[in-house]
Amino acid sequence: MAVVNDLEILRSEFGRKVEALGHCPKYFADILDLLSALACGQRFTLAISSFRAEKTSWHNVHSVSEVLRMPVMLIVQASQWPDLHARASDSQLIDIVTSEMSERELGWRIDVLLKAAQIKSQKPNERDGSWGGYQFLESEHVVLHRGRPIHLQPRQFTLAKTMFENVGEVVSRDRLWTSVWNVPPPIAKNRTIDVCINNVRRKLDLHEENGFILRAAYKLGYILSAVDPASSGRETVDLVGTKII
Repeated sequence: MAVVNDLEILRSEFGRKVEALGHCPKYFADILDLLSALACGQRFTLAISSFRAEKTSWHNVHSVSEVLRMPVMLIVQASQWPDLHARASDSQLIDIVTSEMSERELGWRIDVLLKAAQIKSQKPNERDGSWGGYQFLESEHVVLHRGRPIHLQPRQFTLAKTMFENVGEVVSRDRLWTSVWNVPPPIAKNRTIDVCINNVRRKLDLHEENGFILRAAYKLGYILSAVDPASSGRETVDLVGTKII
């Protein structure tokens, strides 16, 4: 269980409470340190974090809970509670509590959050998907790559997911215009798709060392190829007989 606070005395205090409830605490000075640990593959059942406006980003809290699907208990001052409680009202994985709560209350709130996380994990979004080291989270427009959250624009996300759903097949430009942009293919030359493809390739780091290469198929469209990261990556794609969609 992760305990996050920039003040060592408060970290230790909450750590002792967590230990008294039968959990093993792991300490972090701020939520960015926690995100770094998560990106390196470390996992925790829950995070208990202080919230100070000048130190804690709500965006980072959201990344831990909704993107990485880890429950977060935010310890706040009484004056902060109304605003933060309203922000978290649509999340089952964030609980806003004040620092004055008792150890008994802390215990049952932890139990509630852990049960909510278990239920959520058993009901995955049917539109989510995973390919290799890439996990697509539809509702957040986020791709997890080896535990690291990558935020994409909605069209970038849709384009990337379309390519992964059709690994090894050429996806025509006409198909991308109609399915991603929801418009008829333009008559005049247009580089909108090229720009989006380049952004997706860059953000997702689609290179041989990560198991996928995204490239243009001359005059046909684009193809996402799965490759062996251990190979040289110099293999070519034979488009003869390749299905075009």
